[in-house]
Amino acid sequence: KTTEAGEQTASGMPVEETIPEETTTVTTNQEEWIVSEGNAEDRARLNRLQDLIGSPINPNEETTFLRALRHRSLTDVKSFQSHETYERLEFLGDAVLELIVSELIYEIYPEEDEGFLTKLRAKIVRGKTLAHLGERLGLDELAEISSSAVKSGKRHLSQGILADLFESLVAALYLTKGFELTRLFVREAVQKNLDVSQLSKRIDNFKSLLMEHLQAGQRPLPVYRVMRESGPDHQKIFTIGVYLEGELMGKASGKSKKEAEQRAAKVALDTLNGEN
Repeated sequence: KTTEAGEQTASGMPVEETIPEETTTVTTNQEEWIVSEGNAEDRARLNRLQDLIGSPINPNEETTFLRALRHRSLTDVKSFQSHETYERLEFLGDAVLELIVSELIYEIYPEEDEGFLTKLRAKIVRGKTLAHLGERLGLDELAEISSSAVKSGKRHLSQGILADLFESLVAALYLTKGFELTRLFVREAVQKNLDVSQLSKRIDNFKSLLMEHLQAGQRPLPVYRVMRESGPDHQKIFTIGVYLEGELMGKASGKSKKEAEQRAAKVALDTLNGEN
């Protein structure tokens, strides 16, 4: 007896057909990733993400978007390599973001000079601001991250991780959907969630203010020293001290040395202003 597929056993009985599990296969230059219909977490993550970006995520784009949400801490607990996390995308997203933000503020402030635009762009693309955007967009709920990288076991991500997620999402959009959709997404996120005018007036370069204060009083410039480093490599905390003529005038901690230096400079300024 012959089966529908034309196959026949030696005994004349038909060969039973095996129905494969339904999957979506996504192929890139470096890897093949299979997103099973049973992978509920990834499927839910992608569904929420396409609502966020306002565009459907095609099967051949799934790998890129999942990688954009995958924190590097997973390399310690799962069989992921570093290039399968958002780190490379974060690098690209940083450059794409700077271009889009530059264009936006160039249009908003047609009469301002290069110095003003450069300072304003730095305020928008810095970690603290991007973390705010990431939180507003709900990226903390979409991220795939190990429990060791989450504070106190709760779903509360650091500003550094939120900023990285926003940059990596920008890169994923750019690679899959092109520049125009990415441009619209970033501009909408910035204009809906930030007060750009207020941001442009905010004085937050405390290192410069401290230097100007000391120069006005004809005093030597401050020295910044790393007093302590703590935490895992992916979530370092730096404690910086600012010294004036050998005396510690302020210390503060931050996710980066630059952030800690700015905070320490503010403490020193407050101390100096209290002396006057």
